[in-house]
Amino acid sequence: KKGYLALTLMLSENSDLTRMIVNSMKNDLTSMNEVHNCLALNAIANIGGKEIAEALHGDVQRLLVSGYVL
Repeated sequence: KKGYLALTLMLSENSDLTRMIVNSMKNDLTSMNEVHNCLALNAIANIGGKEIAEALHGDVQRLLVSGYVL
């Protein structure tokens, strides 16, 4: 999970690595661990991009609507 800090500092929305980390972010968004949820949300917000938004919008919306992560 420490890798998210490095990702947000080094990746941009156009990076080829973005596609590779989407699955990891998806797993963290669906985790019952609030810390993992928050780290994934922070990385998504800082990296951004169309590809991440299209792949993860449903999971992000579910988390925000549920109120589980404040």
